Amino acid sequence: MVGALLGGVFAMAQRLVRLMAGVSLPARRPVEVAAERLRLARLVALAGRGPLAALIAGHALAAIAPVASAVTIGWLVGRLSAGPDGIAQLAAPLAVFAAIVVIGSAGELAASSAGQIAGRQIDHQVRRQVRQLALAPAGISHLEDASYQDELRRASDLGLTFRTRSPGTAATGQVTLLFRMAGALAAAALLARFSVSLAAALILVSLLMRAIVRTQWLAVTELGDRFTPQQRQVDYWTDLAASASAAKEVRLFGLGRWVPARRLAAERAWIEEMWATKDVVYGRQTWVGTLAAAGAAAALIVPAIAVADGTLGVDGLAMYAAAAWGIFEISYMGDEAFDIEYGAGAVRALDRLRAYAEAPGPAGSSAARPVPTAPPPARRTGPPLVRFDEVTFRYTGAEAPVLDGLHLEIRPGEVLGVVGVNGAGKTTMMKLLAGLYQPTGGRITVDGTDLAGTDLDRWRQRLAVLFQDFVHYPLSAEHNVALGAGDRPTDGTAVRDALREAGAAGLVDGLAEGGRTLLSRSRTGGAELSGGQWQRVALARVLYAVRHGRDLVVLDEPTAHLDVRAEAVFFDQVVRAVAGSTVLLISHRLSTVRRADRIVLLDAGRVAEVGSHDELMAGGGAYARLFRLQAARFGTDATSTAPPPRVSAEPDRGAR
Repeated sequence: MVGALLGGVFAMAQRLVRLMAGVSLPARRPVEVAAERLRLARLVALAGRGPLAALIAGHALAAIAPVASAVTIGWLVGRLSAGPDGIAQLAAPLAVFAAIVVIGSAGELAASSAGQIAGRQIDHQVRRQVRQLALAPAGISHLEDASYQDELRRASDLGLTFRTRSPGTAATGQVTLLFRMAGALAAAALLARFSVSLAAALILVSLLMRAIVRTQWLAVTELGDRFTPQQRQVDYWTDLAASASAAKEVRLFGLGRWVPARRLAAERAWIEEMWATKDVVYGRQTWVGTLAAAGAAAALIVPAIAVADGTLGVDGLAMYAAAAWGIFEISYMGDEAFDIEYGAGAVRALDRLRAYAEAPGPAGSSAARPVPTAPPPARRTGPPLVRFDEVTFRYTGAEAPVLDGLHLEIRPGEVLGVVGVNGAGKTTMMKLLAGLYQPTGGRITVDGTDLAGTDLDRWRQRLAVLFQDFVHYPLSAEHNVALGAGDRPTDGTAVRDALREAGAAGLVDGLAEGGRTLLSRSRTGGAELSGGQWQRVALARVLYAVRHGRDLVVLDEPTAHLDVRAEAVFFDQVVRAVAGSTVLLISHRLSTVRRADRIVLLDAGRVAEVGSHDELMAGGGAYARLFRLQAARFGTDATSTAPPPRVSAEPDRGAR
């Protein structure tokens, strides 16, 4: 009953505040607001003991100073009003007042410095949590979700733009507000010795002024959160304009004006509405000004009347007037207020990320790392037997599945070529095999064990994968290769052997510092490689992984950046280097897979044809037609199983 009554009063107060503020916001229950404020206060613990202790001590001194100053001012005025004898005794109150001013200022300075340190430490810990949450799911579907990317941006916002909204500033701002409220209540308790009704009225007026201003700026904050996708677009166009990798196309295609124009349009798409809302806020300050004037008048007139009546001395007038100004401190919307309102959005985003990670999503886009329900596939003496059993996969929001009842067996130790037109599901199949996606339907088994219920980290220790869009790490050439088995100490001999087997030994030896050369132009002495050279380094990374126990090799478009002559020797070179492992060779260039043990043609998410190159050519189906079409481009005999003839293509010669 009491709770319902309080809730009704709170709802009425919210409607009154929104009416005065001139903005519309969704109503929030008192419990929600209190829980959020408690959440911010608890977040301060991430600052560490030292900064937290300094922060609390500084705010405590600053909060006590106004009340102590009011009492001292009353003491000082009392001595002045006592006549010549009292004036002679001003030294003591003046000394105390000066000490209070110094202590209060020192407290504010200490709180400000400690708040900055604590805020940075909290932000560091929060960003660490954000990274852990982003990496926690076993798959990558959540990272491809635009709404999830928006939440990542909100949660990791450092407040470096015109909006200060980091979790650290929000948490320290909440501490500032709590102590400011405590100081105001202490001042109200002092004023209540003269008039309880006046103290209560000034508290209510101050809180009402604060609530109006808070509501107005909260509306601006909510609008900014809604425009997070547009802000990411602005960031994209900004980065593109200054990107070294895009500079050649921006200039070559004459995009020097077009890119900034797109950035300006993206920014105007949200900034104009933001400023329009701010204009409304700036224009609705009448109520705040009226309440402030009324409160100030009451704080002076009511004690003055008591002085005129003889019921209060001038020392009391001075003390209680000073106490009233201490109450008004709570109405002040300082930086901490904006820090809280802006930063609370980042904390809410962090909580949503945590909830996302803890609650499994729909099939195919599971947010949480699957809990192993079975032991990892037993490590046999050779490569595993992998089966796709009626596997279906549909991307979130897609109308049609990419894979639709895929049935495929990957036999131990074989070289399996997977081909198909773009969009046939080749790369998606590879990501399912690696556990980066979860099947929408069906299952994938490894030596008879369902992959979905196993320890994916253990399973991935058996995989060596070359993605089509592999990463160019800004590290030395040797470290780029050694990342293939990043969980092991770097083996220099194995790195050199992998580079040699990938055909990249001469490339690395030709660099200024050999294998220690940084593969990035971002630093002095670094070198940038061509596409084909990078592909050889990435291939060496896979071969290095095989040397450290990986027995299932997946190569996605491994010859995409190689010339025809390099492609001609690729098959024998790689198969010889990974002898004993299973090789899954994915390509749209059929000449790359023609010598595989088996070739699978995917079409519409299913296996359309399967067999050796000769068998598929003899069958005269889609594979044969595609191969003849590609072979005609190079004048190759479509019926031959020999490598394509050598052509006069210049190989890559060193770093570009």
